[in-house]
Amino acid sequence: MMEDFLDTRAIMRRIEYLEGQQDTAKPEELATLKALLELLRDSSGDLPDDGVQLIRDSYLTEYAKKLAADIGTINPSASAFSWPLNHIDWEAAADELRADYSSVEFGGVTYWYHL
Repeated sequence: MMEDFLDTRAIMRRIEYLEGQQDTAKPEELATLKALLELLRDSSGDLPDDGVQLIRDSYLTEYAKKLAADIGTINPSASAFSWPLNHIDWEAAADELRADYSSVEFGGVTYWYHL
């Protein structure tokens, strides 16, 4: 699971699948996924059952661009090479965005989720 986004509802479905495959289940994966959900239950204001979105650290800059378009702060149809988009420091925007997110390590990868 090295996706840019992880949704806890998909993780819960994977757990159910692995539990249903008892004779061929991957016990290490199952334990890791359960531990991840437990960590999120303990540290997040949202329950994993509600669909907590986890954003891969290496994707956070691209996520900041998409978020800016989604909330209407930039025109999503404008060229990335036109003003003012070609002057925005998206890495700095992503760094500032981290202030409102918490991180969790999963599979040796850092993921961010909204508090």
